[in-house]
Amino acid sequence: MLIGIDLGTTYSAVSYLDKKGNPQIILNREEEPTTPSVVYVDKDKVIVGKNAKEKALNFPEKICNCIKRIMGFRDAALEQDNTKYTPEALSALIIRRMLEDVLAGQDEDIEGIVITVPTYFDEIKRTATKQALEGAIEAIKTDKELAGRVSDIAFISMIDEPKAAALYYCHKTERKKGNVMIYDLGGGTFDATLMELSEGKLTVIAEGEEHEAGGIFFDEKIKKYVVDKVEEEYGIDLNKDKYGVERAKILLEAEECKKQLSKPDISTVNMTVSVKHKSYDIEITRACFEELIEPYVFRTRDVMDDMLFYKDLQPSDVDEIVLVGGSSRIPYVRESIKDFFGKEPSEAIDPDKAVSYGAALYAGMRYQELGIGEASQIAEEAKISLKLEDVCAHSIGLLITKDAVTREKEDYILIQENTPIVAEVEQEFVTAYAGQTYIKIELTEAGNKFTEQNIKLPDSLPKGTKVRVRIRVNSDHLIEVGMKIPSIDFLKEYQVPRINNLSEEQQREMSGLVASKILE
Repeated sequence: MLIGIDLGTTYSAVSYLDKKGNPQIILNREEEPTTPSVVYVDKDKVIVGKNAKEKALNFPEKICNCIKRIMGFRDAALEQDNTKYTPEALSALIIRRMLEDVLAGQDEDIEGIVITVPTYFDEIKRTATKQALEGAIEAIKTDKELAGRVSDIAFISMIDEPKAAALYYCHKTERKKGNVMIYDLGGGTFDATLMELSEGKLTVIAEGEEHEAGGIFFDEKIKKYVVDKVEEEYGIDLNKDKYGVERAKILLEAEECKKQLSKPDISTVNMTVSVKHKSYDIEITRACFEELIEPYVFRTRDVMDDMLFYKDLQPSDVDEIVLVGGSSRIPYVRESIKDFFGKEPSEAIDPDKAVSYGAALYAGMRYQELGIGEASQIAEEAKISLKLEDVCAHSIGLLITKDAVTREKEDYILIQENTPIVAEVEQEFVTAYAGQTYIKIELTEAGNKFTEQNIKLPDSLPKGTKVRVRIRVNSDHLIEVGMKIPSIDFLKEYQVPRINNLSEEQQREMSGLVASKILE
């Protein structure tokens, strides 16, 4: 069985390729297609999803949500009972729960997994996501009944969320050519990817993102509006510390208000605020809601405007606009996009399921490359004839010493942003003295240093020995490093430790922690 996981900021989903090669959503244990990305921790018990979300009012200190936004940060995202939970550990608990639901609902073993990430995720965040998935798998392997069903996973891979949605769109519509804009407005971020479909190839033309746009920001705007209105109309300042529970309730109801006002036939919602056994009604109209979220929606338009400008394109050059993510269902968002492009967005795919569907299809593409097992036959059945031509989302550079006295360093760009991947470049160095034992490598991504590594050299090299260091961005957007010394026929690949990512020992500890929890 090949599966695709959409690990979302607010909601997550998982799909698989059926016997006919079509992606199908896998319902969770509550018989729902999506699982809230929320974790509740109480000693050895962990609750993930809807029930965890419901505990947020009474136990906010035991809850962690929107974990994806802090992926790759080294600080603990949650601390309970003297145990620190990293973003990777919390994400692994969500993934473990989803994988257990997959295994409970399907008879086949898992043979391959693709997990999705936002376009803006850098090397550190992508590696952290991969470590979370690996931690979840290792945790499941400790269960004697389930271990065998995840023991033969042939690959773990990643794909950007908009590209996954584009794959599913092309699969569903059988479109053969044209420029397609993927507009992905989810729970906490906005991603846009412009792709050209031609001659069986799906080629990335441009990418853009806005890190602070989406459902959680809309909810916060509604909450602030209600809090301000309660003070204005009833003289109660809910911003005071003693009203923390009331604010939490308003935030939960704000999400439901947003969903109601996203329905075409609902134009007004009354929110009831309870304070000290008294109730206060606040009316929110659709016009009010649209005014609150307008700045965020216009930021998404600015992102696409910049993308088109730098590629010397006009909105009219885009043949199809595909809306992805729950927040794209909001009528005002659809109208705004229609106004920007001068045409109606496509309604061909489900915004909530498209990313996980596309991830499952991409798993089929990866398995076709391997060409083994029953899953490969299913992948062939899917008739996935598209070739995805991806690009580097960020530049990759090497810090070099510009001044030997001041030790000032300069970021020397090796691989430019938007370079097609797989991308590979070699940089030649020479040993500074006889018997030099290592070369120090400092790599950057989008101008930020993400790793520092002393690469050990063979013994007794003479001064001036040529050493070639190879930097490669693979299909998962992860960076690999190799070293070659032609004069002695020396070649070695290196696992470069990433600043802020878990070490091998920390990874084992995290997997053990995830496995030790009683999961609901």
